[in-house]
Amino acid sequence: LTFQFHIISSSDEHPGSPPRVVCFYCGYLYASVGVISPGSTEIEWQIFPEALIPGAVGATGKMVNGSLYWTHPGRLYITVLNTATLEFSRMELPPLLAVEEGSNRDCDFVLGNTKDGRPCIVSPDPWGGCELLVFFWRPDEYDGVERWKLDQEFKLKTIRRLTRLTEIEDDSYVVVHVMDVTDGIVYLRTAYDGYTEVPQLLLSFCLETAELKKICEYDHKLHPYVMAWPPSLVGVHDKGPNDQALSTPSSEGSDVKAGADRTEPASVPKA
Repeated sequence: LTFQFHIISSSDEHPGSPPRVVCFYCGYLYASVGVISPGSTEIEWQIFPEALIPGAVGATGKMVNGSLYWTHPGRLYITVLNTATLEFSRMELPPLLAVEEGSNRDCDFVLGNTKDGRPCIVSPDPWGGCELLVFFWRPDEYDGVERWKLDQEFKLKTIRRLTRLTEIEDDSYVVVHVMDVTDGIVYLRTAYDGYTEVPQLLLSFCLETAELKKICEYDHKLHPYVMAWPPSLVGVHDKGPNDQALSTPSSEGSDVKAGADRTEPASVPKA
């Protein structure tokens, strides 16, 4: 069974509108979608046949520009939920990524969004090359039908330098996995299939500038991530003379201090 919650912030069409929460429940026979709005006391659920969204059980949807997207291993399409109309639709995968169930070719693509909010698909080269393929949903130049179109191919030439491979070591053994795509930044994980020990890395790649950066080395399944400070600890103003700074001990003994003048972040343990 799958039970998911996704927050929808105010859109450009309705600036200043309060956020809503979309609830998605998928069982083995049917799926239900409901929306929670501020001030509402009940959720009005809409029921959909499970046949409409096969493979959604156990999968987590990705919110992009007001729609939820589900990718399904072994299926040749993406399921889309328009959160404004609560209507489902399907997007056919590009032929290059359409790996049927039982195929011996692996496809490790991730759906995300660009800096301007457009949905995109980013995939390593399905044939094992050290490069990234980027697809956008747009009208075909020949028949005008919208479909996923290959837009760019990025050669990850600096992978060798970042992984400290020598000239005699073959970088074809470097395996690149796409972890996430958010606001035009692709987050990657590397692995090495050769005999020489090289570090496994977490990397970021900017689709706009084609800049590849090393985030950190890792040797476990824990991944670092960025989290915003709680609003109560940021921009604290209008404190009286008798008010005292809020001090919260961190895991390494440092404090988060929010006073009238500034906010000091606690130290962050290294990955």
